Amino acid sequence: MKKQILVLLIISTLVAGCGSQHELNEMSIIVGIGIDLLGEETYQITLQIVNPSAIFTAGGNSSGQKVVPIINVVGTGKTVVDALQKATTKISRPNFYAHLSMIVMGQALAEKGILEVLDTFERDAEVRQNTPILVAKGEKAFDVLNTLTTLTSIPVVSLIGKIRNAHDLFGETANVELYQLIKSFEDGNTAAIVGGATAPKDNNFASTKENIDQASPLTSEVEGIAVFDREGKLAYWIDNEKARSTLILRNELKETILSHKCSENKHFTIKVNYSKSKLKAVRKNGKVLLQVNTYMEGNVDSNACPKITLSTDEDYKKIEKIMEKKVKKNLKELIKDTQSHETDFLAFNSSLRKSDSEYWKKERDHWGEIYKNAAVDVKVEMKINNSGLTRNHINVQEANHD
Repeated sequence: MKKQILVLLIISTLVAGCGSQHELNEMSIIVGIGIDLLGEETYQITLQIVNPSAIFTAGGNSSGQKVVPIINVVGTGKTVVDALQKATTKISRPNFYAHLSMIVMGQALAEKGILEVLDTFERDAEVRQNTPILVAKGEKAFDVLNTLTTLTSIPVVSLIGKIRNAHDLFGETANVELYQLIKSFEDGNTAAIVGGATAPKDNNFASTKENIDQASPLTSEVEGIAVFDREGKLAYWIDNEKARSTLILRNELKETILSHKCSENKHFTIKVNYSKSKLKAVRKNGKVLLQVNTYMEGNVDSNACPKITLSTDEDYKKIEKIMEKKVKKNLKELIKDTQSHETDFLAFNSSLRKSDSEYWKKERDHWGEIYKNAAVDVKVEMKINNSGLTRNHINVQEANHD
C-alpha cells in the first residue's frame, strides 16, 4: 500500500516541488523495469518512464490534450547490463531510479533461469531491495508493462494495486519483493515463488489511447504463482486453490472466500478472516514426516443450501467439518505437488534443520530426494463464528400461475 501511495505522490510532488516544467524535463523517472529473453542469448530491457507531458496535462498546465502517461524505452544486449545501457542511450535525460516500483520478468527468461538477473539487481545500489517482482505468465514482460490502464494511469502502479487485491482479499497470488526472492536461493534447499501477471491477448490495441478511452478497456491482470527450483529456473505454475493453499501454509493469507457446492447450482460460502499454520518436519521411525496443523476462522458469507438452515449449533459444526475436509484436501494436493517437483518453498527443510541438526548436516545434500519421499500428515480446524444478520437462508419459491 505504501509503495502505491508513494508512486502516486511522485506526480504531485514533482508538480508542486519543481520550479518549472524545464526542471522536470531534466529527469527520467524510472518506475518499472521489464526483463525478457529473446532467443537463447539476447536480453531485452524495458524501462517504464513517467511522461512529464502527461503530468503537466493532468496539472492543468497544458492545452488539456490527453497524453499517454508513460513512455516505455527498450534496449537489447548480451547481458542485462548491456541491454540496460542500450536502453539508456535512447533517453535524453539522466535516469532516476529512486521511485522504481516494479520489476517484471518474462516467461522465457524465467524458464532459462533468473539467478544472473538477481545478481545484477543485488549489486546495483540504485535499485531498492524491497521492489516488488512479478513474472509475466506465458508472455513477455514488455507486453505486461506496455498495457495502458485506466483508474491508475501508470501501469506498474496499477499492477501494485492488483497484487494487493489478489493477495490480501482473495489469496490468489504471491506478493514477493526483490530481497525476499534473493534470500530464497541462499541456502540451496528452499525453492522460490513469485506472483504472476498477464497481458491482454490483443497487445497492440491494449497499448493505445483508444483502449483506455472505452468503457471496458483491455487490461493487465495478476494471477497465479510461479515456482522456481533451486537453480533459479521456472519449474511450474500454480493457480486458484493451490495458490490459496500456498498462502495458507506460508501464513500470508489475510482473508479469502471458500465455497462448497451442496446441490445443483447451490452453494454456501465462507469468508475466512483468520488463518494460522504450523509446519514441522520430524523424523519418525527413521523416516521424515511433514506435519501441518492449520487453524482457520470465518463467517458464513452466503447460504443457498436448503438443507443447511444455520438454526442450530449442529448446522455450524456440519459446515465446519465440510470446510475442514475441503481445505485439508487442497493443502495435501499442494504439498504433493511440491514434493513431486522437489520444490520446498514451504521451508520444511528449515524446520528439520532446527529440530534435528545432526541429521540435517549429514543429509542436507540429499534433501530434494528425502522431501520427495516424505510422509505427509495434515490437520485442519475450522471455526465458524456467525452467519451475519440472519441465520436461516432466504427460501425463494417459484410462484404458481394458473
